[in-house]
Amino acid sequence: MGCRQTTQVKGNERMEQARADAKMRLSTDFSSEHREVVTAVLADILSLNPGVSEDKLKAKLFFNQDGSLKSWDLSGQDLSHLPESFGTLQVEGGLYLYNNWLVDLPESFGSLRVGGDLDLYGNIHLSALPESFGNLRVGGVLSLPEQLKKDVGGRFALSETQLQAQQQAASSC
Repeated sequence: MGCRQTTQVKGNERMEQARADAKMRLSTDFSSEHREVVTAVLADILSLNPGVSEDKLKAKLFFNQDGSLKSWDLSGQDLSHLPESFGTLQVEGGLYLYNNWLVDLPESFGSLRVGGDLDLYGNIHLSALPESFGNLRVGGVLSLPEQLKKDVGGRFALSETQLQAQQQAASSC
């Protein structure tokens, strides 16, 4: 191996190490309040869904530098239940729960605050929404399973923009 190649390999190793160090710092820098909330929700999800991998649930969990929850992709994790503690989450970006096996949502679900998209599409066993669903705040697109679209339009006071976005998402599939 020539001198230039050796230097490039060492440079790549240092870059990878720097990325790993930065990732570790970010994971430990977020505030203890956010860490406690997410840790509690994560533990509750695991207790309600035996066989679900903690590492997979954490793999797409992202925080902002200030420690707030940026986004969480829980899609395709074989989740069948969400805990009541789930409603304590406040997500700046998207929350993705599509293609799971959810059979119900906790009553606290309406307390969620999602700044981006909330995607529940593909949860074919989800047949009803909690009464609190009308309190839900979603800044982006709300995607629901087909079987719940009429329920949402008739029972809950979601914004016209949210309902239009839902209809557009359905027609593009």
